[in-house]
Amino acid sequence: MIALYLNASLHVSLAVGCLTLITFMQQGLILIHDYIGLMALGTLVVYNGLKYGKIWGYQIPISYQHQFILGITLLASFFFLMIFLEMPFAIQKKLVVGFCFVFLYPWVRKLGWLKLFWVSATITYFTCMVPLLFYKQSMNVFVLEGISRFVILSALLLPFEIYDSTRDPTALKTLPQRFGILWAKRFGYVLVLVFVGLVLWSHGMPQKGAALGIALLTLGAIYKTQPHQSKTFTAFWVEALPMVWAGLVYGIGG
Repeated sequence: MIALYLNASLHVSLAVGCLTLITFMQQGLILIHDYIGLMALGTLVVYNGLKYGKIWGYQIPISYQHQFILGITLLASFFFLMIFLEMPFAIQKKLVVGFCFVFLYPWVRKLGWLKLFWVSATITYFTCMVPLLFYKQSMNVFVLEGISRFVILSALLLPFEIYDSTRDPTALKTLPQRFGILWAKRFGYVLVLVFVGLVLWSHGMPQKGAALGIALLTLGAIYKTQPHQSKTFTAFWVEALPMVWAGLVYGIGG
């Protein structure tokens, strides 16, 4: 059951929904529940499309798992379209711009070292920058929040890069493949320190508490990640960190 939950991208879709919720809560913005749901649904559709699109294109799913994943993806696509059409036009325009980043991903992925930052930037745009732009937050807030979210997401994605380093083609030259596991981890530690510095400089006490909590957990995830460990560690536990972060933000109040 857990494997089906992970393979259907339900876990990662909840994580992206939580990242979106964090932006609204941290900035004290009026919650747009439909937008948070849109991000979760869109993530499920995109991830499953990237993972299974070629399979679905060449053969009819015959296993229960693939039938379930195809069914839930089609259902998510339907609700995504319905919610998207109900969004304010200002948000729709910004989402269309973001879709360009998503569509380019298959080509960017071939530039292994760039893949990590492209995914971080794309998630940052959808979960952080679009809400801030819609509510016309100051340039100061926009820049600092955008950079800090990009930095911590890049750090959070490093365990996935490390885990995949022995499975990806060596020609990709991802960061761990190019510089080695140790230096990739050190780079991740630096990213977390930059994130902490930005938050300490720009946020109030409640946000600082939540940020320090997620920073420590991210450091631990990077430190513990190894290329040959169980996929559950990254696919479940590391991917759950945005949910923990949302809980910290909600519990501490920022």
